[in-house]
Amino acid sequence: MLERWNRWYAKYIFLAGCVGSMLLAIHCERQEDIRAVVSPRCLLRATETVESGGDLWAIGNKFDKHHRPRLPSQWAYGPLQIKQILCDDVNRIFGTHYEAKKLLGDRATSVVIRDKYLSHYATKKRLGHEPTTEDMARLWYAGPRGCFTGGVVNKHGDLLKEKKKGDRAKLACRQAEARSYWFRVQRTANKLD
Repeated sequence: MLERWNRWYAKYIFLAGCVGSMLLAIHCERQEDIRAVVSPRCLLRATETVESGGDLWAIGNKFDKHHRPRLPSQWAYGPLQIKQILCDDVNRIFGTHYEAKKLLGDRATSVVIRDKYLSHYATKKRLGHEPTTEDMARLWYAGPRGCFTGGVVNKHGDLLKEKKKGDRAKLACRQAEARSYWFRVQRTANKLD
């Protein structure tokens, strides 16, 4: 009985988070003052503020949504909250040897990793249009597979290859979260200007 209740509760929390992200995206979309264009320079500052509050020594994602501790390899480090999996991706693409743990207190290296990651994924060839600051923010938050309802996901067939119904729902929720993340970055950028 308790196990069934826990499964129901986990599904409820997951759906509530998805609905909340979607409602925030709809609410923010209607506010014209937030829809202003964000410069790339301001995007970096706003991303740092949203991710870590500008704290160079921030460590995030220590616990999952059920408050269970995560492995240190899943933690996010530094002002841009970079995880080891992102470092592994950049290392694979560019032949570098970055480690997420070493980003604590190192803003310059965090920015270099971010720039390399975005230079690879935020391209006209991948997106089908010139990358905007919105594209970059959404890529940074949700990665190349979970950031768009169109573009990267549908263009390369990633969304179509998903076999399980639950995977599609998770991907749709991730896309809604990426959209609400973009609105948080926009609001922060507007305050910083």
